Amino acid sequence: MQTEQLQGTTPDRDFGILPIILRVFCLLPFLTGAADLLWGTRILELGGAVLPQQVISDPTFNNQVKFWGTIWFGYGAALWWTSSRLRSDAVMFRILIGTLFLSGLGRALSVYLYGWGGPPLTAAMVIELLGPVILWSWHRWLLHKT
Repeated sequence: MQTEQLQGTTPDRDFGILPIILRVFCLLPFLTGAADLLWGTRILELGGAVLPQQVISDPTFNNQVKFWGTIWFGYGAALWWTSSRLRSDAVMFRILIGTLFLSGLGRALSVYLYGWGGPPLTAAMVIELLGPVILWSWHRWLLHKT
């Protein structure tokens, strides 16, 4: 049992509903990452992009959207894994939520440079900027409490 805990294979059970909330959140990267992989640049239209057919069918652009969608899906998988090991994988959890926060900063920079995207992208930016701060604080509080 002790060896399993050192390897991070047994879940931390003293973190209340935080792991459940994280796993529900993981549905977002799972679903949107899979959608990016399946539909490529066409998925950007759901975010408010108005793209000419030549851009939608551009092989390089499609390649990149599918690649980043797969990375996003993998992010969800890493967060899912870490969500049940919030004590033993605390550093990885903080790296993951820090990465999410940085993505929100990237969106904010894009808004500053190019203007607002569609409502789904604005919502994503708000989640990416506020969510990690809340999660980091909650995680820190639980680590000190338990």
